[in-house]
Amino acid sequence: MADPNGPGVDLAVRGAEPRGPGSTLQKWKITVTPGSLGKLVIGGASVVAMLIFVSCSITTVDKGHRGIKVRFGKVLGEGLPEGLYFVNP
Repeated sequence: MADPNGPGVDLAVRGAEPRGPGSTLQKWKITVTPGSLGKLVIGGASVVAMLIFVSCSITTVDKGHRGIKVRFGKVLGEGLPEGLYFVNP
């Protein structure tokens, strides 16, 4: 039987079974077509790239140490106390 929504792959995902009064069974239907699959891959790659970029922008100064801000080889301002800092990657 032909799919009324056109070609693609239908994925049905079921959540946990109801466990008591007021619980509901969760259902989702996701239709993946060749065009939407490309967008999904590009979106996923973008999210991974952003996570890598953000993780490269975080640094720490260990306990008992002082940090020094340096930009293009020149020392900037005062030393940094221990803690978590965001830097230019």
